[in-house]
Amino acid sequence: MPGLFALRPSANAMDTSAELHVVVATRAVAPQHGHGGLEKAAAYHLRHLARRGVRLTVFTQPPYSGAPPSDLPPDAVTWREVPYRSVPLPLRRNSIPDRLLHYGAFARRVGRAIAELARRARVDVVHAHGLAGAGYAREIGRESAARRRGGRASDGRLPPLVLNPHGLEEFSRRNRAKAIAYAPFRRGMRATAAAAAAVIATDRSLEGTIARRLRVPADRIATIPNGVDVEELDRLVRPDLVRELRERYHLASAPLAMVSVARLERNKGLHIALAALAELRGRLPEGWRWLIVGAGGEERPLRAQIGQLGLGRNVTLLGALPDEAVQTLLEGVDLFVVPSLYEGSSLAALEAMARRLPVLATATGGLPDKVRPGLTGFLAPPGDPAGLRDALAGALDRRADWREFGRRGRDLVEAEFDWARLADRYLALYAALRAETALSRLSGDGGGVEQQ
Repeated sequence: MPGLFALRPSANAMDTSAELHVVVATRAVAPQHGHGGLEKAAAYHLRHLARRGVRLTVFTQPPYSGAPPSDLPPDAVTWREVPYRSVPLPLRRNSIPDRLLHYGAFARRVGRAIAELARRARVDVVHAHGLAGAGYAREIGRESAARRRGGRASDGRLPPLVLNPHGLEEFSRRNRAKAIAYAPFRRGMRATAAAAAAVIATDRSLEGTIARRLRVPADRIATIPNGVDVEELDRLVRPDLVRELRERYHLASAPLAMVSVARLERNKGLHIALAALAELRGRLPEGWRWLIVGAGGEERPLRAQIGQLGLGRNVTLLGALPDEAVQTLLEGVDLFVVPSLYEGSSLAALEAMARRLPVLATATGGLPDKVRPGLTGFLAPPGDPAGLRDALAGALDRRADWREFGRRGRDLVEAEFDWARLADRYLALYAALRAETALSRLSGDGGGVEQQ
């Protein structure tokens, strides 16, 4: 399909969106499965396709106990629940042991169910978030093998697969033990990418990573960023709560207030930022504050480090907060900090930029596509306390420019990362794939991408 993904959204693609039937495979969706990056990305994707009149069928696991239900209109999406945990062991949800034990079998069940649906009803495109597409990729491979043997795999070719490969940081080899544990996931992602008609690069900086790590040729890479719903984020802000939160977290008198929103995990680099702040304390104004929003397995080590560095009066772990509180809190601070060792697209950085905050981040993953030095924020090398210290010192020297950086950040999010625009790009991609499939069937060659 040379040049397929260079297509721009067209009026024709938009007009035919109501005719599209897109099946989505995902391990999780917000809010019924939590509020992580994958969960939010899947929810935004579904919400904005539904608003364009796309017919959606979603294969995912049952909602978590006690979680709120989906906020999508019930007539917009058909939910097909697939059991995730087949072995009742007391494993932490989405931990490496939990994923190793359950994710593969879950993906195979999803794949079989999607293939069954596609063989009895019209499906135009299957869109998979992460390894939830591995089972459907396997079904594509089986059909391709049957066709090569001359057998009749089905009455019609299975619809094309679009893969959004969340979790490319799992290809990092920084931690040997983790690299070994993630080996099955890397193999699964490569196999899924091999069967996909298109693989989504959620940032320009990830195009090379996908080509190299997933072995995907350039003509099958479609660059469509992860994004945020700017209007939705604006609605979450409660002006009446800004003053209350500033007083609650002792920001009203703080000459410098910084915030990070992240899972409390080692790869988020919060321990690196603590070391950098300790080295810079002579430059920081008396009474500065850094609030960390999030929960995770690193909470105890981080609390110990805060105490050892003598930063207890300045740094506070707030735990997880609801979206409304997070967005309102961002209205009352000065700087957003993303010190990750490695990162994906970082929706947290986009949300901060939508709140007109300058961002200090590490140059990893998709962050350089958003945090543009001297324009929307400041970049530092990942995993380097001295580099992060120097970047923060440089940011303090340019504090007079922070308001302008925040304004430019908001403009950038609205222009390039707002789902109101991104939905057009997905519709154009789906329309192009549907047209390519129709041409392949007319020519009688079976079409599609053979599994390698």
